[in-house]
Amino acid sequence: MRVVSADSIGWEHGRTARARCVVNPGRAEELVWLTITEGRPGEPVALMVRPRIPTARWHVPGPGERLEVLAWTPTEATVDDLELSVTLGLDVEWQPSASASVRVLWVEG
Repeated sequence: MRVVSADSIGWEHGRTARARCVVNPGRAEELVWLTITEGRPGEPVALMVRPRIPTARWHVPGPGERLEVLAWTPTEATVDDLELSVTLGLDVEWQPSASASVRVLWVEG
């Protein structure tokens, strides 16, 4: 799948990504952890996303489909903690801080 900037600022050429796991499973704050597998040096290697429309459910978009999402970038230390949780088989939990910037992106199939 590809992650593309919805506002044509920054990621208009898209980045290849894969869904890693669900974060905060079953809660209203449910997110999906995306790993950027093809990007440029210095860019985020992970994103936390949720559908922009509150009633929409996350799914991996099929060919030609796109899903508008809100996205946050976790810190490297957070990604390390998330990796440990996955390795230990624990539920993965994370929330963006109140001051964290959010961007609108498209996830395309």
